[in-house]
Amino acid sequence: MDNASTKDPRAADIADFLTFDMKLEIVVIPVTDVDRGTLFYIKLGWQLDLDYSEADDYRAIQFTPPGRDAQSCSVKT
Repeated sequence: MDNASTKDPRAADIADFLTFDMKLEIVVIPVTDVDRGTLFYIKLGWQLDLDYSEADDYRAIQFTPPGRDAQSCSVKT
């Protein structure tokens, strides 16, 4: 008796159901100097998507690398 004949026929259906496309869309990188981090990514030629400040102690900057759109890959500092 080989393994193929003992497998549950629903196993392939379950494997297909549990398989889905995963993408890394945003990477958050904490920095101590946001202005210096911003300049770093600007010098790399990355596109500035967002510069948001909610309070004096919180600021979020979002960049997208060349050749990508903001939905496919972004870096927040």
